Amino acid sequence: MTKIAIYVRVSTVDKQDYQRQISDCLTAIGDKYTKDNIDIYGEKISGYVKQENRPQLELMLSKIEAGEIYDMIYITEVSRLGREPEATRKLIDYLTTKKIPIFITSINKSTLDENGERDTVMNIVIQVLIEFSNAEAVTFKKRSISGLLQSAKSGKVGGGAYLPYGYKKGDDKMMIIDTNEAKIIVDIFNYYKAGAGAKKIAGYLNDRKIKTKMNILAPDKIINFKIEKNSNSVKWSDKTVLDIISNPLYKGDRRYKGIIIPAPAIISSELFDECEQIRTTKTNRNYLTTYTYLLKDTVVCGCCGRNYFAKYKPTPTGDKVYICSSRLIKGGNCGNVGVNISLLESMVFNIISTASILKYIDDSKRPKESIVSTISTLETDLKINEKLIMSNENKKELLLNAYLNETIKPEAFTTKSNELESIVTNLIESNYKIKKAILDNKIMLEKYADKKHTMDMLMNAKDNRTELKQIYNQLIDKIILTNISPSKIMVSISFSLNGKIIIPPITYILDLNGIRKGTPEFKYFEYNSALPQPSYTNNKLGSFTVNDPPEDDLPLSNENIFQSIIDSLSDKNECIIPAINHLKIPLNK
Repeated sequence: MTKIAIYVRVSTVDKQDYQRQISDCLTAIGDKYTKDNIDIYGEKISGYVKQENRPQLELMLSKIEAGEIYDMIYITEVSRLGREPEATRKLIDYLTTKKIPIFITSINKSTLDENGERDTVMNIVIQVLIEFSNAEAVTFKKRSISGLLQSAKSGKVGGGAYLPYGYKKGDDKMMIIDTNEAKIIVDIFNYYKAGAGAKKIAGYLNDRKIKTKMNILAPDKIINFKIEKNSNSVKWSDKTVLDIISNPLYKGDRRYKGIIIPAPAIISSELFDECEQIRTTKTNRNYLTTYTYLLKDTVVCGCCGRNYFAKYKPTPTGDKVYICSSRLIKGGNCGNVGVNISLLESMVFNIISTASILKYIDDSKRPKESIVSTISTLETDLKINEKLIMSNENKKELLLNAYLNETIKPEAFTTKSNELESIVTNLIESNYKIKKAILDNKIMLEKYADKKHTMDMLMNAKDNRTELKQIYNQLIDKIILTNISPSKIMVSISFSLNGKIIIPPITYILDLNGIRKGTPEFKYFEYNSALPQPSYTNNKLGSFTVNDPPEDDLPLSNENIFQSIIDSLSDKNECIIPAINHLKIPLNK
């Protein structure tokens, strides 16, 4: 006797089992076949999942392909084969070509007649059933989305007990704050703001024996991760901490189906935004997490005009240099030399600390006015962004309503929804940056309000790279680097205040040799005003202005001028940077 097959399926979102379907199929089969001649294939998976990703269906079809003969395949409804119309039709056509009838118990009909031929009337019925099944699923999904959205808007939460840490479900299903867990949330954000990393915070919590959500809700439960373990052994991890730090729910912004819904806030928006700024400016490479490149976005190449970027590897022989971004382009390296990070930053620090530059910082009124103006502009930008976020959130809600009312096609809904979500995400990220800039400028404003902010302020900022970068940003407009020999580089610095150049660019010659010594010697030379003066076009070295041109009036080549510059260097204009002004790269411990 040949075999028959039963295929049953329930969606992963369905709570019921598929035993009822098996029972209905067995009732339809009756006593024609014994258990040994019935293969049952059952799975819990969405009907919209592709055939190749449905293990039990694929197993049944692979057996058929290998030569297994089934007199009949029993299903309770067409929708059990699938919800997607085209794929379901294709599957039925395939089984029809194999002369395997499909018996649908809900209508007590088979896809093939007694002669094993396609039943025309049944074929029409099946087409209707397939389309109806898809329409039914789509309608149900829309109603579910609409119902869940309305529930979420009212502040309710569905699902199981595993709400985000710090929250619990009230008797009326409303999301409410768990006061005990909320204290831990506040601690996490404060630790992070104070500079503790996610791994260190997780360690703090574990040392304090703070219970995780799993410890609280499922004590002594055996859970399956990669290896079987008891729920009591689940500890805080850096990932769990980062998930909390990056979740806007804690400042009262609950995200549901792409829409922001107000929720009970555990921390202030200001604290969340400060932590978000710290998180988004970090990388996964530990040696960069506490390091700020002081000259980022200010150094450009005098050979090709491109920006320099910092490359740092915390190994004895690893790169620790500012280098031209032309090296990132295949075959595009302009040949300009890289400069040690500490050497260049220390040189700039030493130059700024001289009286000729400090007098501009000393005039507290002008930078103070500049900072006040900057804060005002940033706050205006923030308000504009907030209005744009609100506008796009309203558009998202109108779009969702249009989709639920079937006045827009699903494809158009998805495209437009993704577009609006991208706009909102970019605006939110922009706001984080703006808020951080406002905070930084307010801190600077407080410092400038103190008249003792000249050399003391600069030296006190020496070990605070964020503050020091603020000072650099206030004074440095641009630094142009031009290689003039294997061991010497021309450094032209433009200083500005309130966006205006305050003095003509100053040129120096930086000695690259000293950094290679056992005890590094940071050294540079002041540029002799009698020497040819460099001029730049689009950040590239264009030409030199020669005070006393040669009698034959022939232009000197750059190579000759470079050599004359090197020949003119002497102890008279040599500047040794004192060790106290050496800026070191801090490392994470």
